[in-house]
Amino acid sequence: MENNKKKEDNKKRKNIEKLIETEKPSFNFISYKEKINPNSDLIPIHISYNKKMYYADISTLEYINKRMINYLITGENKNGLYFRDKDLIIVKSITRENIQEVLEDMVKYGDFKTLTQIHTI
Repeated sequence: MENNKKKEDNKKRKNIEKLIETEKPSFNFISYKEKINPNSDLIPIHISYNKKMYYADISTLEYINKRMINYLITGENKNGLYFRDKDLIIVKSITRENIQEVLEDMVKYGDFKTLTQIHTI
């Protein structure tokens, strides 16, 4: 019985891996006029995957820390008590390679449903 379960799990895993290989997500930066600071920025992107378009913000912990310090000065977000962004993906460094790896990992673990779907393509 356990052997059949293992075979089924392996088959499902291989099917998921095959799906990931054939349907990789792609993304585009939404018009951003300044040069991207890979260590401290917040960049909006559109993501195409599985005939659907999604929206996400890509950022770093350094950027969020700077914003919270700024909120402390401006009084926003209860004087820097919190930072929120519904569609935020935090990366170590904002590069095309890192973003692509993150998106593929999100596909692998089914995390796309947490992003805002804009429309169907």
